[in-house]
Amino acid sequence: MGFGEDKVYSVVDQGHQYLDEAIRKVTGDPGELRAKADECGRCASEVGSTATSTDQIASNLGQTWRGEAYDSFNGVTTDLTKELIDVLKQNLEQEKQRLEQAAQALVSAKSQAQQQKQSFGQQAQQIIQQMQQAIKAIQGLPDPPVSQGMKMAMIAAVIMKAFMAAMQAKNSATKAADSTMQELSGTLSSLFGQSGTTSVAA
Repeated sequence: MGFGEDKVYSVVDQGHQYLDEAIRKVTGDPGELRAKADECGRCASEVGSTATSTDQIASNLGQTWRGEAYDSFNGVTTDLTKELIDVLKQNLEQEKQRLEQAAQALVSAKSQAQQQKQSFGQQAQQIIQQMQQAIKAIQGLPDPPVSQGMKMAMIAAVIMKAFMAAMQAKNSATKAADSTMQELSGTLSSLFGQSGTTSVAA
């Protein structure tokens, strides 16, 4: 790796390392989140069934039970079923939605990060291949008329061009990775920031 070729490889390595770290930062198990979402859904359904059953029991008792005692019982039962439906069941359904959305956000972020790494890898490979081919072609030029000093200058220009292309590809890839991480963090914060639920770390 003469004449600074190592600088090009170094930029490529830095890009790969950054993108690998971005992938590792997408923590959390989407499958586990979906399982918890399903559990919340089952609980919400059970709460709804319990509220309906309780309301039905009170209604059936009202067919034979009259008076203040029943009115008091019925009022308590009505308040209970309303709380079950309006508070507990609704909270469970909302938590189910949050968990499902969080799972999807993790899957999307991981997929985007992996695609970004793959795309950068392909660009880097093309840059390196073009650099190596150009250097080989220059080295094969006859001397004379192309002197060794001229060959060195031409090779240096090729390497500089490859270095700049590698830097541009790396900067573009790392910027895209940062955007993906920020989007994931924002999504999780919006889902869990006000809910009191422990957030999935990004």
